[in-house]
Amino acid sequence: PSFGVSVLPDSCRCNLGDYAGNIDFVSVREDSGAGLLSDAGIDARVVVDPTLLLFAEDYDLAASRPNWLPKRYLVVYKFGNRSEYDRLIKSTAKRLGLDVVNIPAGLDSPLKTRWDIGPAEFLSLIRDAELVCTDSFHATVFSTVYRTPCLVFPRDEPGSKQSMNSRMEGLLCRLGMKTRYAPTPASWDDALTAELDYDEAHRRLAEWRADSEAFLQEALDGIDA
Repeated sequence: PSFGVSVLPDSCRCNLGDYAGNIDFVSVREDSGAGLLSDAGIDARVVVDPTLLLFAEDYDLAASRPNWLPKRYLVVYKFGNRSEYDRLIKSTAKRLGLDVVNIPAGLDSPLKTRWDIGPAEFLSLIRDAELVCTDSFHATVFSTVYRTPCLVFPRDEPGSKQSMNSRMEGLLCRLGMKTRYAPTPASWDDALTAELDYDEAHRRLAEWRADSEAFLQEALDGIDA
């Protein structure tokens, strides 16, 4: 399962052991999810998100660069409504001399939005950007796959019970990219200028991917048995 949150409502937490306890092979894509299952007495392996089982060249087969795309641009994929980050995105784009391309993730973004972006365009926008600014797990994933500079910020306010921040934080920690996370507006410039070592990130990813594939094979073999 994938929980997406680090805290479960009481109604879900009480039933978790009953629903998942009889499953022979349990995996999750975030460390916080493994912790929730552990609290319910269930041992779960933390594996890569399925999108990380493929490589950049695999996604290039599906990517399509739109002809309206600027030569140099900053791409935004933002689900949260934290306006302080909108202001920082605008000022960063102006400082770097980049156009802003906002991938639609909601209806009320103050940033100018293109609505003719599908999966193929999404991939190319991430791949060819000068910088990705996002509160999205999967925009972070594809930035990593394509080695595109990224700046990640929280979707939810600190302390929110519905916070989905732990998923991104866990991914960045596992890949050694936590310095590119801006948990507060005050930390934005430090995150923007922090070193991003994608060679190290991909080395860690390769090890994690191999472990995940081994778990999947073990689970499939267990079913056959």
